[in-house]
Amino acid sequence: MKRLVPPGDYAVIDLETTGFSAQYHEIIEVAAVRVEAGRVTGVFSELVRPRRYISRQITRLTGITAEMTAGARPLAEVLPDYLAFLAGSDLLGHNIAFDLEFLRAGCRGLQLAAPDADSYCTMRLARRLHPEWSHHRLDDLVRHYDIPRSRAHRALDDCLATQRAFTCLLADDRRQSAGTPEEMAAREEVGSHPRYGAW
Repeated sequence: MKRLVPPGDYAVIDLETTGFSAQYHEIIEVAAVRVEAGRVTGVFSELVRPRRYISRQITRLTGITAEMTAGARPLAEVLPDYLAFLAGSDLLGHNIAFDLEFLRAGCRGLQLAAPDADSYCTMRLARRLHPEWSHHRLDDLVRHYDIPRSRAHRALDDCLATQRAFTCLLADDRRQSAGTPEEMAAREEVGSHPRYGAW
């Protein structure tokens, strides 16, 4: 059974892109925060210079313009550093399948080894814990938990918001779970939960 809580240390990841297809679009920003014992201990954040234009739609969504990325390093230079930062960590993200698809496509294009790590998704976790909610987007979690976030759809801000949302979801899980404090502590230490399969 997949663990509810990433074991040991983990890294929260988020990417911003020029569109929604890893086959046709490019990464324009990467970020990650390393978490150890529940505390953020490291940060990686960098814009990426794409080969093609950034549409006005993406600029409206992210605030990232072609001018902002003009002086940035290309993915071929940024990605090895990003992968080195992530090395050895399990990965956590909101709708992480999207980020992993782009990350793996970038690795294939540059003939780099993609991260071989367990991944965990706060969107899927939120759906399992709160099926009564209409939506489970990161924006919804930010509003529900009153999480401070200066900029939506910027990679580092979204990483930090995801990590805080994850902490809130774990608190919800503890409140929802039956059992003695000792049983709850043991379950948290092991990182498993009988109510959940893969997430």
